Amino acid sequence: MDHSKTKKAQRKKDRTNNSCIFPPPSDLPSAELQCFTYVTNNKQFLKLSCSWDGGIPKALLWWEGPGGQNKSGEESSNILVLSFGTARNERAYTCYAQHPLLAQHKTCLVTLVSVSKPILTLRDFPVEGSTIRMICSVKNGTEPIQYMWQRQSLNGNFSTFSEGNQSFILMTYINRNHTGWYRCVVSNVVNTESSDPFWLDINFGPDNPQINISPNPMMDRIHTAVELESEYVTLETQAVSLMCQAQSNPPGQYIWFFNNSQIHNSSQLTIPKILRNHTGNYTCSAQNIHLNTSSSRTINLTVYYPPAGSPSCSMEPARNHSSLRLICSWSGGFPSPVLHWRGDLVQNLSDARQQTNLLSTSAILLPSGGKTLNTSLSTCVGSHPALKQLTECSTRTFIPSAEPQCFAQVTDNKKDLMLSCSWDGGAPKAFIWWEGPGGQNKGGEESSNVMFIRYDTAHFEKPYTCFAQHPLLLQPKTCRLTLVPVSKPNLLVSDAPEEGSTMSMRCNVATGAGPIQYMWQRDTPTGDFTTFAEGSSIIINKVNRSFTGWYRCVASNSISSESSDPLRVDMIFGPDDPQIDVTPKTVSERGYTALENEAVSLVCQAQSNPASQYIWFYNNSQLIYGPQLTITKILRVNAGDYTCLAQNTFLKTRSKRAISLTVYYPPDGSPICSMEPALNYTSIKLICSWPGGFPSPALQWKGDLVDQLNSQDSSTILLPPGGLIPNNSLFSCVGSHPALKQQTECSTRTLLPPAEPLCFAYVTNSQQHLMLSCSLRGTKGFCMVGGPWGPKQRWSRKLQHPGPSLRYCSQWGTLHLLCSAPTSAPTQDLQTDSGGPRVVDPTQSHLCLRRN
Repeated sequence: MDHSKTKKAQRKKDRTNNSCIFPPPSDLPSAELQCFTYVTNNKQFLKLSCSWDGGIPKALLWWEGPGGQNKSGEESSNILVLSFGTARNERAYTCYAQHPLLAQHKTCLVTLVSVSKPILTLRDFPVEGSTIRMICSVKNGTEPIQYMWQRQSLNGNFSTFSEGNQSFILMTYINRNHTGWYRCVVSNVVNTESSDPFWLDINFGPDNPQINISPNPMMDRIHTAVELESEYVTLETQAVSLMCQAQSNPPGQYIWFFNNSQIHNSSQLTIPKILRNHTGNYTCSAQNIHLNTSSSRTINLTVYYPPAGSPSCSMEPARNHSSLRLICSWSGGFPSPVLHWRGDLVQNLSDARQQTNLLSTSAILLPSGGKTLNTSLSTCVGSHPALKQLTECSTRTFIPSAEPQCFAQVTDNKKDLMLSCSWDGGAPKAFIWWEGPGGQNKGGEESSNVMFIRYDTAHFEKPYTCFAQHPLLLQPKTCRLTLVPVSKPNLLVSDAPEEGSTMSMRCNVATGAGPIQYMWQRDTPTGDFTTFAEGSSIIINKVNRSFTGWYRCVASNSISSESSDPLRVDMIFGPDDPQIDVTPKTVSERGYTALENEAVSLVCQAQSNPASQYIWFYNNSQLIYGPQLTITKILRVNAGDYTCLAQNTFLKTRSKRAISLTVYYPPDGSPICSMEPALNYTSIKLICSWPGGFPSPALQWKGDLVDQLNSQDSSTILLPPGGLIPNNSLFSCVGSHPALKQQTECSTRTLLPPAEPLCFAYVTNSQQHLMLSCSLRGTKGFCMVGGPWGPKQRWSRKLQHPGPSLRYCSQWGTLHLLCSAPTSAPTQDLQTDSGGPRVVDPTQSHLCLRRN
């Protein structure tokens, strides 16, 4: 379709319909020309593209490259497609953009650079189970750059295991199988390069050690229902060698432990002659020092040895205590020894049953029905492979010599009552059971020496009977227990216990079956009671105030437990040293301080029981009774020592404490400022005074020169000499006092005399001295020239500019300048022709004297 003809027809139509027509607008693109490169997903082509968006009309774009790789003179030529690998290294590809509004076209360049040889580095330390980062560094090369990660296989070739556009690769959970040669291969549109192979050495281990025992023991491994891989046995005195191996990189170091104690540093542990005390746990610990890791394995090595001593014989009742069972034991040794019984009773039993295997057992049941005689003897014979001779033991049956004993005990919550019975001694032990009133029985069972009864169903003051049956007796023995609970106890305490004295307590019970136990209890901060002593009475020495509180005693027997009513024990003590609180509280080195005319309250407290009574003293004069002393408007005359006396009228004891109270009051008026000459009239001393008040007021000078001196905290300040003080300088002194809310100040000002100095001279009556005087409007200067009348000398006053103004004074002796008046004029010298002493003449006036 011809767009130009369409536009002309439209314009002609618009002219007929409108009186005024504007041409279409034109504009340049707002952005700059940009170039891009990217590779197709199949890596077969490289696309160079450029864009210059916007503008009316759109710009014409085309590419020009080296070696005839061009695309120009066509519309929509902003893309140049190159076969992958055909790009020219370090040669520019140019995109041109032409717009009708520009006389010159715009360009952007793309230079394709071949990739340099990559360098493969490892970022992290390679430890098995960790994550490492391999980095493939390329110094030069046009993006995009493709990275391939390769590893050498067993046949020596490298195979790719990962690729992408990132210069690094993360290998997670690495293990020892990742050890080997690696390299990275980089490529772009220009070329491909490979790095030098890099050896990746994975550090690992040590693995769990493997322990081999050689030579094989006489009895190899213990076999049970479940075979234990870590259990080994050997005979005493045999030579044993243990070898430990554990996979590790770098190779591990080995340490042997016997029952957690280090014994050897090597992979092999040899015991040339093993003994029974060598039985135990042998642990091989493998260590990787480089990784600071370790692993271990433990085996148990048992040494066969015979049991110590001889067999032990005993007997126990059987068949509800109507028969006896003989038991033979021989602890220790490995393996267990062989045991068998012999004796008349045992032989007769074997003959009667025609069973020879009864002789080879460690436990035999004897006949019942009281057929076993008292003091019957039976013997057990033991044998062991490690022993050459047999060893034996014997046991004898007998009836307990004492009678059965009965006891009763109640649970803490009084829900159950426990009756127990014992008949100690005898061989074997007797069979015991209980029978009580109302059918409360427990019999015919083993271990029935205890009977529990609900407390509310117990029959008090009626007998409960315990029966004890022994296999050697036809009839059981008995003991009886009558239940009588304890009554409510009564607590008695010594009167008014004083701190430091001895306190006694007694707990009385009217009724109760013995034995009765007593416990003493005291209340705690939580409101509970805790036990602190036992016995029907207690004595506490050197009691103190901490013993004040509620006490009770608890009486209990085997049937019941009762507590007395709580009784409060109130310790008598004090008074302690008083504590004085001052309001308002202001403390200084002298003690407490207060401002004049303010209200002051002093409160005295002293620990005491009964409570203390207080008396206040001022400078040893009694003031008032009571813990608080209030001064509504304190004055300076009220300053002094205040003493609080605390009294315990019951104990007739007392204590006291004194404090010093200082009253601050301000000085009268305001500060006074003055100044005076200093340093032989070469400087000025500022003086600020404000007498009166306590403590003394704080005075500070203010002004430019004072700020430079950094001496604001001094009432007297020496200003710098040498004419550095300006005329008409103002200095202010600011005064402050703790008793005043506002500061007050004074000022002084420096002024030069308005007129010139006047000089005078006269001779003393004795004509020994010549006096020169100088007056400067109130500022005094004094000069004295003296000495013997000597030969003619020439004196001169040397000005700053020597010339016609030079004057001479002669026929005078040695002159002495005693003092001078300060001035701001330049310094000038007065000297003799013969080089006499030089003095400073700070005035501009001069006086010439001649002796006739």
